[in-house]
Amino acid sequence: MLDTFQNKASIKNIARTIPRQLIKHASKKTHYTAKEVEFVFLKQFESATNIHYAYAMFCAAGIYTEVANKNNFQATYKELRSEVSDACFEGWPHFNFDSFLSDLDDTSLPETIADVVEIGADFLKGL
Repeated sequence: MLDTFQNKASIKNIARTIPRQLIKHASKKTHYTAKEVEFVFLKQFESATNIHYAYAMFCAAGIYTEVANKNNFQATYKELRSEVSDACFEGWPHFNFDSFLSDLDDTSLPETIADVVEIGADFLKGL
């Protein structure tokens, strides 16, 4: 049960963090390369924990399969996309990169305020 909760939280964090950073790094695309996803992911997070979700979210199925085989990921593209669908889109299975961007645009006011406060704090720290 705790693993499921942690995975769902991780999936949502990846979905909120990575899309705009991918656009900044590699422009807006339908799918990204494994190297693009890995670069942005590792720039945003301290470790590669749960990077397999990012590959499944932002890479095409064939690229995910290559990366999964190389890294011995146990979950299939379809299984991970199903988890992402449940965590981010109320089970809607036909999400794409634009779905993540739309979800970001629908951010609630409290989340937006929290982001502004966090950015301001970073600015004051000189980051």
